[in-house]
Amino acid sequence: MGEFYEFIVAGKCGDVVDVSGYILDDNNGTFSTPGSYPSGSGIAKGHLRLTNHAQWTSIPVGSIIVVYNDDDINSSLPVADPYDSDTDSLYVVPHTNTALFEITEDLPNPGVPDSTYSPAIYSSISWTPLGIANGGDAVQIRKPNGDYFFGVSYGDSKITGPDNTKIYNGSMSGKNGYFSNGDFKDPANWDVGNAPADETPGTFNNSGNEVWLRLMRDPDATSCPVTPLPVSLVLFDGEYTNAQVELEWESQTEQNNDYYTVSHSTNGFYFAEIGRQMGAGSSHHNYNMIHRNPPSGLNYHQLKSTDFDGITYDKGMISVLVNRDQIIYNQLTSELVFPKKGNYVVYTVTGQKVVTVKNQSHYSINQTGIFFVYNSKTGITTKVIIP
Repeated sequence: MGEFYEFIVAGKCGDVVDVSGYILDDNNGTFSTPGSYPSGSGIAKGHLRLTNHAQWTSIPVGSIIVVYNDDDINSSLPVADPYDSDTDSLYVVPHTNTALFEITEDLPNPGVPDSTYSPAIYSSISWTPLGIANGGDAVQIRKPNGDYFFGVSYGDSKITGPDNTKIYNGSMSGKNGYFSNGDFKDPANWDVGNAPADETPGTFNNSGNEVWLRLMRDPDATSCPVTPLPVSLVLFDGEYTNAQVELEWESQTEQNNDYYTVSHSTNGFYFAEIGRQMGAGSSHHNYNMIHRNPPSGLNYHQLKSTDFDGITYDKGMISVLVNRDQIIYNQLTSELVFPKKGNYVVYTVTGQKVVTVKNQSHYSINQTGIFFVYNSKTGITTKVIIP
């Protein structure tokens, strides 16, 4: 009863960030056996997405966003303030605000090792897609492209999550979970209290949380609680040519980066390391690596960076089609995969042009249906079905 979600906008202290398009969901396929939705785990159809409203494109770091059930308003909530009229970095928004939220009742597309998200076909004002189960559930935030960003879980033993951020093993009936301070991806920094006694929507959870949050809002903070990742990439790509996969990546910035690790998989789930390259330390750099004698079919390559402190960061995954001339849709990455880099034109079944792809070996697409892909070099048109 009286459910609400409370989020802190994280980033470099004192900055403003664009949160438009971010997704709130409880898709437990991410928190259990890859590609599955275990029965009894609280899976609910649908999710909420922040719209492209101008407000969401420039939110101060350290801001609090409270999303509450407008059909069952919790008495602990502060006064609704969807647009932060008093500029106190607090946005209190009912779930029925269709200018700021888009709610769909569709499940994401299950896949291995993770699910993918399609644009909402229609918008709803139902709280049902946001409801969480007492016995066991998960709450997660996804980036606008559908990639997992962060989440926590509780209850059912199968629900652990990509970051193992399980904050409680029992039922959350009559309870609430909240973050204190430190690394928000460390479950030890989360607490479980009793509702409504320990509910503090829109304000600090405790004294430690107050210090953490005030630092987030301070542009002159010398020790920001959230620091930029050591490596920021502008490119990670691969192409099959001359019986081998040529991989390349380019860093925009590097801070204390020790080395990169490249791993390979044929199913997108079980990876084995195939090589390492030393990092540039603290500068921009271009990298190349050859994967010799890859197996026929769809090959997945995962890139990770490790800093001098031994901390490893996932920098993404790409798929490369080997020994095939066809064009396929990869449900794992939500991409059209072409046999090699080239120019392609994607059309709908009615002949309407969707996009022109130039000098690429894969292309992210967030539409569903039947499409025709024209290869500008060979003149061959391929029919592709995107579920």
